[in-house]
Amino acid sequence: GGDYITRVRQRMIQGNAYRQEQYDRLLETPYDYIFIFLGHNDTRCLSSGNYETPQVAPEEQKAAYREVIAYLRKHSKARIVLVSPTSSNFEVCKASVEKQKTQKKVHSLFGQPAKLEAFDAVLRQLAKEENLGYLNVYEPMKNVPGKAALFSPADGVHLTEAGNRFLTDLFLEYLASPK
Repeated sequence: GGDYITRVRQRMIQGNAYRQEQYDRLLETPYDYIFIFLGHNDTRCLSSGNYETPQVAPEEQKAAYREVIAYLRKHSKARIVLVSPTSSNFEVCKASVEKQKTQKKVHSLFGQPAKLEAFDAVLRQLAKEENLGYLNVYEPMKNVPGKAALFSPADGVHLTEAGNRFLTDLFLEYLASPK
């Protein structure tokens, strides 16, 4: 929760990040797959920057992912799979920001399609360049009928039970397909 790739890199490689205990002995188990699934926190934009600048810029995203990938390859034989960010219910995300504006403090906007798609473009490129697996969950969620039911009505980003089931099916389809 609340993670982004630069924090993952810090926690994994430097060993001194927020919630470090999550990574204690992380790679002691010989996994078959390692899925890296981020995006919304990386692409969140603050009101202080007029919602323009993502938490992690694409250049920094690419560098951080490369370091994490190199580290994982050094310490695990698992197949690494980059997972696109989920879509969002952006109308709810925008409405949430409108409510926060009245509080006159810095707040975040999540779920901007253009930011998520730019983040995903970097993942696609990295997957190709690094010969990694790639799982696209963004596109299937983007235009699915009943999309709103997949996301929390409170923020438009966090998944509901239906959203988690939808994702589970995509992961299972990926694992069942020949690589």
